[in-house]
Amino acid sequence: MRVLVTGANGFIGSALVQALVERGDEVTCVLFPGTSATWLEGPSATMLHSDITQPNEALRQAVAQSEWIFHLAGARIGLTPKHFFSVNAEGTRRLLEICRASAPSLRRFVLVSSATVCGPSPTGQAADEMTEHPITPYAQSKREAERIALEAFSDIPVTVVRPTAIYGPRTTEWVDMLNLCARWGRYAIFGWLRPEARMDMCHVDDLVRGMLLAAEHPQSIGEIFLLGGVDRSWSEMGQTVARALGVRAKPLRLPIPLLFLAAALTHLLSLILRKPFEFNLWRAVDFSQPNWTFSSEKARRILGYTPQVPFEEGAQRTVDWMCQAKWVKAPKSKNLLRSN
Repeated sequence: MRVLVTGANGFIGSALVQALVERGDEVTCVLFPGTSATWLEGPSATMLHSDITQPNEALRQAVAQSEWIFHLAGARIGLTPKHFFSVNAEGTRRLLEICRASAPSLRRFVLVSSATVCGPSPTGQAADEMTEHPITPYAQSKREAERIALEAFSDIPVTVVRPTAIYGPRTTEWVDMLNLCARWGRYAIFGWLRPEARMDMCHVDDLVRGMLLAAEHPQSIGEIFLLGGVDRSWSEMGQTVARALGVRAKPLRLPIPLLFLAAALTHLLSLILRKPFEFNLWRAVDFSQPNWTFSSEKARRILGYTPQVPFEEGAQRTVDWMCQAKWVKAPKSKNLLRSN
């Protein structure tokens, strides 16, 4: 199978490329100009540099020859709402326009969206694909990308997947949490006077399996699938990570107003420096929600999708990789608790 992957050098994209190469597929990796291909050094794939919002001729030719396209490239952080829509929504439109004009062999276009399109779950009831309540510019731009793909380009075999909170080796999302736990023996819990929030956690290997199932299944065309794993509370995540690190940790309860104050200062600094940061007001909005729980029942029923990586095992693999990569300084006591 001739496969094109945009955003191939990212956390999820590089895991997908590795799986495709192991299957024997002929893979073309699309990278934003000037970005690193470090995580793609192993796989035997073709590298192509192009901005999806301003596609070059090399990208057009690669699209024309592709049978599967996995569209992961997008903006996860940004200074303004306009930036998210320009990249996530209009970038998707530009890529689909090329597909419509010059991709006669295209069998499937898999748009990787986000479960944040569904919005949070205030009551704790798991949201499904029919739920749409995006609360940040990022989530709203992803919803617009879905609308463009499924409505404006309904003549193209599109499938949309909405990953939940994805973790695994190479994720940047866990770095701060792990360092707080390793250095200070603490893990953060947001909010004092409410039940503890829960979040659906999915290992990247499970997500990749789900994406491949979505590309292969004939009944997935024109459909949206939530791809998740298991839901865990902040305390359960913190304690699991602490055990993986080999340390004892206690919760650090942070009031929501303090969370927003820190986010506002960081957001202001990013605007002054004209440099987007991972933590900003929009991320504070996400962190402050009572629950992010989702149902993958539709993917199980139609695609046969079932998460296979237990959270404890996945967390251990993630922590070990980050310590080895020196993203997290392993405490001297690492392995102490596991040996007791």
